[in-house]
Amino acid sequence: MSEPLPSPRIVLLRHATAQEPRPDLPDARRELVAKGERQARDVAAWCRRQGLCPGRLLTSPLPRAAQTAALLAGHLGDCPAPEPADWLQIGTPPAVSLARVQDLMHALMRLPGPPEPWLVGHEPDLSGLIAALLHSPRPVLWPKKASLTALDWPDGIGAPARLLWHLPCALMGAA
Repeated sequence: MSEPLPSPRIVLLRHATAQEPRPDLPDARRELVAKGERQARDVAAWCRRQGLCPGRLLTSPLPRAAQTAALLAGHLGDCPAPEPADWLQIGTPPAVSLARVQDLMHALMRLPGPPEPWLVGHEPDLSGLIAALLHSPRPVLWPKKASLTALDWPDGIGAPARLLWHLPCALMGAA
């Protein structure tokens, strides 16, 4: 008897710690600070230890998210190159992000291998997207910087997703 196919899964990564907002620094130009670079390397190290690697890596084009994705990819063997996705920028309505995720998952399910895109984005957009994926009327999880959140769809794309796990960077350990 054959094993059942795994449920399609998605992993969300909030960007790592970036420069503080300032009047002379537009939000769209904020970059990672040294702590954020360490966090991204720690996330990659934890993922290596767990045998986790994205099938596709989509990121907000804003520097702090793109840098987080690039560091993850650079420190995680066999990780695909980050792909900018405008819909992961700050301010995208959750309904729009939900539709994009569903389209992405349907497209990936036609390809060989288990689909597992990873999305690198911002708050409060990620908590809104997680709520939309779970079919919750309001956010139920507010990811901290450099945290990972995994969801899957045991009943198929379009049905409510299931929260598999959520892990803040601080609990990943830097071993």
